[in-house]
Amino acid sequence: MASARDETLAALRARVEGLYARSGGDWPHVERVYGLGRRLARQEEADRFVVGAAALLHDLGDGADAPGGDRAGRAAELAGEELARLATPPAATAAILDAIARHAEGGGAPLSLEARVLGDAHRLDDLGALGVARALAGDVAGSGPLYERGDPFAVGRDLVPERYPLDRLFARMLALPHRLHTPTARAIANRRVALMLFYFEELREEFAETLPDALLPDRDWLIPEEGAGGPP
Repeated sequence: MASARDETLAALRARVEGLYARSGGDWPHVERVYGLGRRLARQEEADRFVVGAAALLHDLGDGADAPGGDRAGRAAELAGEELARLATPPAATAAILDAIARHAEGGGAPLSLEARVLGDAHRLDDLGALGVARALAGDVAGSGPLYERGDPFAVGRDLVPERYPLDRLFARMLALPHRLHTPTARAIANRRVALMLFYFEELREEFAETLPDALLPDRDWLIPEEGAGGPP
């Protein structure tokens, strides 16, 4: 028999999915963060209701009208309205809104375990096979080149993540694992990063065959040397 909390989460999930269907927001991302967040909450012994509700509401409004670009703050504001509709207990509401407000960079240190779990689930969605797909297709579909033609791996230039999806993907692979808080999330990140390393090695080989005049790294450039801590 479903608990009252499970029934509330089911109602909230149906409500939020409908909101995203009408707004055209990224419901698949929210759904993945919800599933992964609940998994991390079980492993890390966090409050699964708080994490689940926060995951469903963490991108509400998509930050389009967020003052000062505070997407998480705007999502927390809208989430409060949705939680009031469901008469969520005040203590749970406060924990959920805190997790939403603090899950992203710039939202303040995530003090609660639930906020750390939500932040980890959100960041993990940018790693692995789906992370590759989102960076190279979903984020900027058709709006510009995937990579810088003469130096696709930024061997002799700075990364420009806001312009080239391949740069963005590489920057995420380098940065996001270091921003994870929980052991479970770091273990998942290790597996996802391994897949991304393989992808970059294969892509380097394909560029070597098709762009012989481009500046490319040496083979096995991403394989850590013995005693090194990871990719450069």
